[in-house]
Amino acid sequence: MNSRDLYFILAALLLGLLLSMAIASDWMAAVGFIFASICLFVFCWKPVLGVYSFLLISLWQITILPGVTLSAFFGYLSIFAYIFNLLVTREVRYRRTGQEWLFLFLLVAILISSVGAINLPWLIRKAFTLIQLMILYLLIANLINTRTRLIYLLWVVLLSNLITAGLSIYQYLQIPGFRAIGAGKDPNYTAAAVIMGIFLGLAILKRLKSTPGKLILVASLFILVVAFLLTFSRGGFIALNVAGIFWIFREKNKGRALAIVFIGLIVGAIFMPEKYRERISTLKDFQLDVSISSRVLETRAAIMMIRDYPFFGVGFENMPDHFARYITPEYGHEVRAAHNLYLNLAADIGLVGLAIFIGIIITSWNSLQKAGREVGEEDWLNYASRMISLAFVGYLAASIFVSNLLEKELWVILSLGAALGGIVKTEAENARKNISA
Repeated sequence: MNSRDLYFILAALLLGLLLSMAIASDWMAAVGFIFASICLFVFCWKPVLGVYSFLLISLWQITILPGVTLSAFFGYLSIFAYIFNLLVTREVRYRRTGQEWLFLFLLVAILISSVGAINLPWLIRKAFTLIQLMILYLLIANLINTRTRLIYLLWVVLLSNLITAGLSIYQYLQIPGFRAIGAGKDPNYTAAAVIMGIFLGLAILKRLKSTPGKLILVASLFILVVAFLLTFSRGGFIALNVAGIFWIFREKNKGRALAIVFIGLIVGAIFMPEKYRERISTLKDFQLDVSISSRVLETRAAIMMIRDYPFFGVGFENMPDHFARYITPEYGHEVRAAHNLYLNLAADIGLVGLAIFIGIIITSWNSLQKAGREVGEEDWLNYASRMISLAFVGYLAASIFVSNLLEKELWVILSLGAALGGIVKTEAENARKNISA
């Protein structure tokens, strides 16, 4: 039986189920099933389209079924399509990324942390979300295996960021002084995502040949910068500066890096809202800022939890439930997490779990750097690896000021290192085969 026969069988099965549903239920359910059938068929035909669709729609919390968003719907179909092609048609193959054991160890650390969990249902729910993000990592690392697919992925992420940037600008115009969140859930999460989008957009810019295309992309980057400014995120401001300084140190063409950073500073100075200037100025008088004082309390609570539960933590995503008894026992109802990915994770699953996660970061970073070294300096992949490295540094620096372990952008950044490593390795193997032939 070949793959075409399998597709026909799958199509017949879906149409049969559709007809049965239409007869037994109503046509609205049938319409929904038609949409699901088309998506599943397309994703089985081209599994990578499922990844693109999920990343494009993932910011939108559109519920299509009770408890199921459109992004989750695309995600589940993408996983099924990948497994279908892996096990049945054999048109894709699994490529080891070097992260599999670390992922397993991280899940084991979460399981052990459940012993001290107050809110076990929340732990289970969030652990399931983390597993989905790990699967997304593996899908990207396996399916983004050519330069063309990598370019498409970068475009999809950029477009997703442009959508949230456009919404951010609209929100600010509707309510001047409002901290824009776009399609996200928090200004700090949005700022971190936009930082990633800016550097991935620069990677695309290098690839473009036509002048109109470059102008459109420059305009898109300008929109992202404006949206970033409208988040008023102090953590994002620091993270972007960290990425800029890292760029100047690492870039061989320091003149170009300095010029771009300088232009960015000028644009920021011109378009920065006064409220953002005021928020940044509080960094030097942080004792007087209520928001920073609140974060100091959260940091203190996290450190005390790490002291009391150093190895396996208080339970994954359970720090908020423990916060009150450490900081405000007289109230006993405050639920707050640390605005810091690393402290929050250490409090949740202990220093052992944090070490495992840092191992995942280091492995991804090493893969990204190795991919850049193994191609020529004039090769676009070398430049792309440098820009993705800046996105990597910027996003992880922003994570010092926000707990974003369960945000898809983090796992996209981590997966790009494995994806680039796979592309370079595949191209090297093909080159050796051609020489042998």
